[in-house]
Amino acid sequence: MNEPRRRVLRPRDAASLLLVRAVPDGTFEVLMGRRHHGHVFMPGAWVFPGGRVEPGD
Repeated sequence: MNEPRRRVLRPRDAASLLLVRAVPDGTFEVLMGRRHHGHVFMPGAWVFPGGRVEPGD
């Protein structure tokens, strides 16, 4: 029985930022962004700021 070929995935360098601040009521706020609904990958998802690392970074 032939098994289907698996695509080789290569990791990419990426970074994310987790920005948290305390607010006067004693809780915390976390900065997040929302992906555009037109994106193919995870449309409308709430995400931390960041992304692919570019050569100039």
